[in-house]
Amino acid sequence: DAEYGTFNWLRRELCVKIGYNADHRLLNRPERSYVDSIIESGVMQFYNAAYPTVPIMQEKEAGEGRVDQPLQLEGEKEAKRKPPHNWSFLHQIFSLTTSVNVSEYDLPDDFGSWIGEPTTSQKGGKIAIARESHIRQLISSAPAQGDPKYCATRKKSVGGSSRPVTEIIFYPSPNASKTIKIEYKAIPETLGELNQYPAGGTEQAETILAYC
Repeated sequence: DAEYGTFNWLRRELCVKIGYNADHRLLNRPERSYVDSIIESGVMQFYNAAYPTVPIMQEKEAGEGRVDQPLQLEGEKEAKRKPPHNWSFLHQIFSLTTSVNVSEYDLPDDFGSWIGEPTTSQKGGKIAIARESHIRQLISSAPAQGDPKYCATRKKSVGGSSRPVTEIIFYPSPNASKTIKIEYKAIPETLGELNQYPAGGTEQAETILAYC
């Protein structure tokens, strides 16, 4: 009965793989919890897919008394420097309208991480991303109004009953109403009974199942 690519389909396929009853509706509570935790882990690995690494090769001996050390190939070093793969279906663009002398604004609930720098229609076009501590220091030591040149994010809350809210801070504080576009990687809602469809569509169903 499960629609292909949905949460219930993943449940059914995993039940078969594990050896549980193929009808997930007949699972007891511990079994269902176990299957659902596998799905949650697999989906998150898929959303944050890491680049593969190459094997570590052994360095050849070069003279008496030399101790062999594992040699990391350049390909592996490069792979470790790369952030997780950015799926295009997780890309979102948020348009923020500033107010005069207001430097802090809430970002969407699904904000995960930056994709490039925020942009404006002003000359220069981009707002540099800095550390929050640097922005706070500038605001404290040299408060100013004008076209925002720097920005940073911080968590307004650290969990609890709802998803943490992320806010963006600008310096200088805007001196007029401006539209700023922010491209970001979204964090999709957790799959479940009421949220059956993973991001990426049915064409990614087999990939998600493989991660699970």
